[in-house]
Amino acid sequence: ESLTDDQLEDRLERAADRYRSFRHTSMEKRAGWMRRAAGILESDK
Repeated sequence: ESLTDDQLEDRLERAADRYRSFRHTSMEKRAGWMRRAAGILESDK
């Protein structure tokens, strides 16, 4: 599905906003997210 120029611009802006927030997230919190994701993947085997 193709995006319009406005849709693409909106998605790029949202991604940049999320990155600015994410980069201030502690390693401890990120590690928790990864452990949770690993648990989900392990339970789906």
